[in-house]
Amino acid sequence: MTQLSPTRRGFLSLLGAAGAAGALTACSGGGQGGGPTEIRFAYWGNDTRQRLTEQAIEVFHSLHPDIRVKAELGQFQGYFDKLATQTAADDMPDVFQMNEKYLAEYAQRGALLDLSELDTTRFSPGTKEAGMSEGSLYGVNAGVNAPTMMTNPRVFEEAGIELPDDTTWTWDDLRATSAAITEATGGTKHGLGSMAGNDAAFHVYLRQRGASLYTDQTLGFPVELLESWFADNLRLQEEGCVPSAAAANENGAKSIDEQAFANGGYAVAADYSNLVTQLEDISGEDLRLLRYPSTTGRAADGGLWLRAAMFWSASARTRQSAAVLTFIDFLANSTACGEVLLAERGLPANADVLAHVADRLTASDLKAVAYLEAIEPELGPTPPLQPVGGGEFPNMLSRYADEVMFGRMSPAAAATQLVAEIEASLAG
Repeated sequence: MTQLSPTRRGFLSLLGAAGAAGALTACSGGGQGGGPTEIRFAYWGNDTRQRLTEQAIEVFHSLHPDIRVKAELGQFQGYFDKLATQTAADDMPDVFQMNEKYLAEYAQRGALLDLSELDTTRFSPGTKEAGMSEGSLYGVNAGVNAPTMMTNPRVFEEAGIELPDDTTWTWDDLRATSAAITEATGGTKHGLGSMAGNDAAFHVYLRQRGASLYTDQTLGFPVELLESWFADNLRLQEEGCVPSAAAANENGAKSIDEQAFANGGYAVAADYSNLVTQLEDISGEDLRLLRYPSTTGRAADGGLWLRAAMFWSASARTRQSAAVLTFIDFLANSTACGEVLLAERGLPANADVLAHVADRLTASDLKAVAYLEAIEPELGPTPPLQPVGGGEFPNMLSRYADEVMFGRMSPAAAATQLVAEIEASLAG
């Protein structure tokens, strides 16, 4: 999914204006004249998410009639532009969905409410830490997922290729298998969707090599690893494992229901585990979630981690902090809320909620549960929160990946320029 975000300079100037606004002021009304307290709740999503969220809000109202939640639905495209503008105008929603790219930006500018007093004792290991910045909790995990190789067994069958053993396969195995599928189908299908601009896949690649995207406030990898990433992906393209740069670019611009993997065009695609339900609904296929290949052929060296699909955050300027905390606690810890939302935003971070709703989950959702259970003994530490300025890295990676895959830049030149650009962004 492509994020159209504010420019780095524009984004920080908006948040800087918000930070300079002085004392905390109201961003919502309610509670006047003995009426219920009103809080504003902003989120992005499709029709399904809207329907389920509205149902969950009605359940909340039945449990807390003294608090009214006013929902504000938006589209992901443009969501953070609007949120930054609202923040600068002192019109921030009380509660809102947040993602990992901008959580640190808002937290370190003083725009977010510290949520540390919320009960996260039943959260799965590593899922609380994903929303922490400088020792405080600014984002409560709204749904757990993990990087995965989404796999279509039917394409393997059509190509006469067996599914790999994902506990032992290596990157060389992935390359050989993908090339064989492309060849066996006469190029009508590809063994693998392009990963060159996929920041999650790159992060797995780094973690398997003892590095990370970030270490505190700085890059956590040397330029040589980025160069090798670009070179390895270029080789995948040259050997026919993935589609051409033009085809991959065209595919990436489409909605998920029109993309090649959802329509049987790829055997494997790097994705997130919570998307299996949506992709099975679209494709009608019985998909498999496989581990990433490793450098050693050992699943324990896979470098995977539990990730927050998104977060619940709150405005530091709200005058309704008690109501805000009550609502976020409901979203994160209530089995009644879990019964409605189920796994729509990812699997519940609260282990008790997940256990409570397990028999209500779809067969597709249970595949995600089984995948997370399978990789649990192999998980690495939760990566540090993306630092201020790091939110632009996925767009930069995608842009420079295009330059390499279209042959306009060498892997070395692209890696050098990208590192210089992201370091400048991190420096502000």
